[in-house]
Amino acid sequence: MRNLLVAIVVSCLPTLAFASVCSKEGFAEASSSNQRIHQDIQTLSKQYVAICSWDYDMPRDKVCKLFTDKRSQLALINQVPLNTVLDNAEKAAEQWYSVHEACVSEGNKSNADLAFKGYEESFEVYTNLINEIDIRYKQTCQQQVEAKVEEYCD
Repeated sequence: MRNLLVAIVVSCLPTLAFASVCSKEGFAEASSSNQRIHQDIQTLSKQYVAICSWDYDMPRDKVCKLFTDKRSQLALINQVPLNTVLDNAEKAAEQWYSVHEACVSEGNKSNADLAFKGYEESFEVYTNLINEIDIRYKQTCQQQVEAKVEEYCD
């Protein structure tokens, strides 16, 4: 699961920091935001993978505790850490769009196009992240954890 999420992020993040004019700083900052969100997504992904992975050979009561703990961990990660990463991913996409608008207003079509491509790719990362979290972790993992709690906790 983690490898899929990381692959999505790596393949989608724009690498347009080399763009010039229309504010090198704007392109550099937008690229920097993408690098930060990439790191945040990797950290969040590792947390989800740790919670949603298990291999157990222990007494029933310990398995029960394992899954009730995982349920609590999922509840925690689905609050602040997830929302923070989603907010930052959205801001990264908005930052690319802001650079695009600045380039358009300066009449710099070439850089406006590059910045818009950066926006599209960054927005795709954002939507892929939402889908990945929703399908793989919130739906699949959450349901599996709940089923294990029911199975092992009388």
